[in-house]
Amino acid sequence: VQFGAGGVRVAYSIHVGGFASGALLAWMFGAVPAARAERHLVKARRFFECSNWFGSQGEYINYLDMRPDDSAVHAEAARAFLCSSEMGRVRYHYGEAIRLLMDRGLRGEAEGVFTEAMRAAPGYCLEEKLHLDLAYRMERSLKFRSAMSAYDCFVNMYPRSDEVPFIYLRMAGILERRMERHHEAYRLYRRLVEDFPGDAWTDFARSEMERLRIMGFAVSTG
Repeated sequence: VQFGAGGVRVAYSIHVGGFASGALLAWMFGAVPAARAERHLVKARRFFECSNWFGSQGEYINYLDMRPDDSAVHAEAARAFLCSSEMGRVRYHYGEAIRLLMDRGLRGEAEGVFTEAMRAAPGYCLEEKLHLDLAYRMERSLKFRSAMSAYDCFVNMYPRSDEVPFIYLRMAGILERRMERHHEAYRLYRRLVEDFPGDAWTDFARSEMERLRIMGFAVSTG
């Protein structure tokens, strides 16, 4: 037509057949469920932007029922539930996001979500092994304040854990060497000695207390 070469002949059967084939292939490769899930996610984000917290939460749940392994959306859902102060849901979705990221070896991203969760939900704590894994990693990567928050949450949640004496030592070391809060470090060493008198780290804590006492940082027991 463009070059004036004659009339137009449309192969309707080929167009219809192509559409039908595309629809069949989409169904075979799971595009229909994916589209449904995507629709829920789009609606969840739209509701969240409009401050419709409950509508957003419902759509996030619908999406995660279909795509439970989406760590990023678990974190989004946690933020949506935070807006209505449903802290049980907040902790659950942050926890799922962190576990999924750790399972995939995305430890840096997991740390970021963990730090956010501790700020959003005071006292936030994971199961012992996973919590300490992240806390130790934060300390090694020089995120001392985040590590201190993680350690503090741990000892409050698991006060009788066998790991607590060593955590006291880690916390005291950060307080003294990284934050120059020597008196607080002394208190933690003393707490270890008093709460865990038979622990393997007790003698070391006593020697550290003596060192700080000589330096003039001892704290009265009165």
